Amino acid sequence: MATIKKYVPEVLDIGFDLAPELGTAETIASCTATVSPAGLTPTGSVAIDGTIVRQRVTGGVAGAVYIVRFLAVTSTGQQIVQDYHLNIEA
Repeated sequence: MATIKKYVPEVLDIGFDLAPELGTAETIASCTATVSPAGLTPTGSVAIDGTIVRQRVTGGVAGAVYIVRFLAVTSTGQQIVQDYHLNIEA
């Protein structure tokens, strides 16, 4: 889990390097990101660059804490979940 501060007007790319979770020659086949609670907006789909997954997010309500949950499925069928916590400031 990672935690960062985000200001309301910022547009950020957040993500993880999943290399430590992958076996030899295992790759990331797909990845999704969900946001809870509502109010922070994911833009587009998750980008996969080798072992790194990224999601662009915008907005949010000052004082709120959002969780962006990544679910990556690998070439061997492994499912990896990583959470990002964003504390929103004005």
